[in-house]
Amino acid sequence: MEAHINLGVSYFYKGLVDKAITHFKHVIEINPNNADAHYNLGIAYGSKGEYDLAYEEIRRGIELRNR
Repeated sequence: MEAHINLGVSYFYKGLVDKAITHFKHVIEINPNNADAHYNLGIAYGSKGEYDLAYEEIRRGIELRNR
């Protein structure tokens, strides 16, 4: 899981946001309770102007982190 998150973050910082989103979603498919994947997915959505999706994913990431 960590490898996919790291790849997603790397792609995000290279401006390859869609590839980053793919990796974050992959982690969430395998482990829906991965806070980092949800949070990073939200950041990626926000960078694309998809603010409703960004809000939901960031909120979910924070919620999972605070369990």
